Amino acid sequence: MRSSAKQEKNLAGVCADLGHDANRTSGPCLHYVQVCPGTETCRFGNQDALSLALRIEAALAGKVLPWKLKAGVSGCPRIGGESHTRNIGVMGTNRGWTVIFGGNSGTRPRIGDVVARDLSGGEAIDLVTRLVE
Repeated sequence: MRSSAKQEKNLAGVCADLGHDANRTSGPCLHYVQVCPGTETCRFGNQDALSLALRIEAALAGKVLPWKLKAGVSGCPRIGGESHTRNIGVMGTNRGWTVIFGGNSGTRPRIGDVVARDLSGGEAIDLVTRLVE
């Protein structure tokens, strides 16, 4: 068997191992959730950005959207996850999470609008999913 035919035969198994990430397209879906290290390794981190980013990705992954969606999660106002310039952004403060909507880092950059402040992690995820819907 030729090498390329063997590799193609194994493709289904590789896709199954990777889960939903293997089927991502360039079309209308969640493209990524960019995140800073948050309280994990950053001395400025106010909130656990990594944990919240994983929860947001799980809530939005696989949804068919009318546009490509990029999200950013930052553990503090220094914006390591670029949450102000993503379609959906979440920023940690000493009081909780701030949700930002409508940012863009493309050819016409735009800082997103603050939608809510001082939310718990669950409230932030709920608001993010409602904004996307």
